[in-house]
Amino acid sequence: MSKDNKELIKRYYAEIYSNHNVHLFDQILAPDFYHRNTKLGVQWYRQFLEDLFEAFPDFRFELDDLIAERDIVICWGIFNCGVSVKEWAGVAPMGNLLVFHGTVMHRIKDGKIIEQWSDQWYTSVPEMLEHGSNLDDLPRPREIGTASGAE
Repeated sequence: MSKDNKELIKRYYAEIYSNHNVHLFDQILAPDFYHRNTKLGVQWYRQFLEDLFEAFPDFRFELDDLIAERDIVICWGIFNCGVSVKEWAGVAPMGNLLVFHGTVMHRIKDGKIIEQWSDQWYTSVPEMLEHGSNLDDLPRPREIGTASGAE
């Protein structure tokens, strides 16, 4: 089960986050999906990502580490958003690169993601948009001694 769950999460980030294929939501996310950070469901989350990808057309997710146990999959990766081309999160495009790492937990049920929660990046994104961020300044798991399970 853990191997199948890992493959689902790899597909989720490759198809939806990196390739912007939000039309695959129904194949990957459960109809009663719940995003714990925002306390909102699947329709809101789909709209959130569509708006994000419109503002950041070069958005990609680089998976660095993946751990699965029972029905939980945890990943750590780099959210490489690129530069915004339109207002997002209340901040107009400023020409700043937005890159940050994040840890995301997912709960899987019946082969789909039913629940997701992540670290606090939602509250710091507007500030990062204003000041920019640098991929070179972010620690990578391999650099701090974490074995990579993402390959």
